[in-house]
Amino acid sequence: MPHTASTVQVEVAKSFEAPIKVLFPKDLLENGWVANQCALLGLGDIVIPGIFIALLLRFDRSRAPRE
Repeated sequence: MPHTASTVQVEVAKSFEAPIKVLFPKDLLENGWVANQCALLGLGDIVIPGIFIALLLRFDRSRAPRE
């Protein structure tokens, strides 16, 4: 059976054993530990900006004057 890009992506997504979402309570200060409204951060919300910042850091270091 040939593997297309979409079937490989599905297989990786199904077999990836890591937290894929982080829930932060929105109303923690008002309701304490029984807060029921949550904000969702997905893995892409954390990883993509992190990769972008890492690339910017490498760019900054490559452009820095040599001592």
